[in-house]
Amino acid sequence: MKLRRVLRGEHASRIAAASGFRDFETLWLHPANAHLQSSRNPNVLATGDEIAIPTVEPRIEEATTSQRHVFAV
Repeated sequence: MKLRRVLRGEHASRIAAASGFRDFETLWLHPANAHLQSSRNPNVLATGDEIAIPTVEPRIEEATTSQRHVFAV
């Protein structure tokens, strides 16, 4: 996990997308960001706020190579 300072004009959705998350809630609802949840709106962060960015965990799916598979995101 790393800490990142919020830049002017940034919001949780933009930071989450830039960090590899599909939605901001994964980032916003992380326990390390509880201090922001209690004092900020995810759409309005203050310049200089620190937001914790958890490590993106890759998802691994087992599949046989002799069959066709469809994976939906």
